[in-house]
Amino acid sequence: MQGSFTCKEYLNARRTDPVAEIKFRHWLAGYFTAFNIIVPNTYDIMGAYSFNKSLAWLDQFCVTNENENTSNAVATLTTVLYPNRVNISPNIDNSKKWKTKQFEQKDL
Repeated sequence: MQGSFTCKEYLNARRTDPVAEIKFRHWLAGYFTAFNIIVPNTYDIMGAYSFNKSLAWLDQFCVTNENENTSNAVATLTTVLYPNRVNISPNIDNSKKWKTKQFEQKDL
């Protein structure tokens, strides 16, 4: 299963085709990973959400939007998750990242 399927096809596959569901889970994990890499100030788009909670959100969204493309459904999910994302790596002192280097004449 890929992101080009409709929500209706996605829901049907989740209910009846375990292999398709596993493929979709892998695709979704890859989507989240790419999102984390590409979108500035995003370390983990899921924040406190679990992967299963994200799938439950998609299921609910797709029930009411059967003709929507699953890629668009996942994009909508990321807009819901974005405000609560983890934006810096935990347990790492990121303060140096935000400090401006003071240049001296010799550096120029």
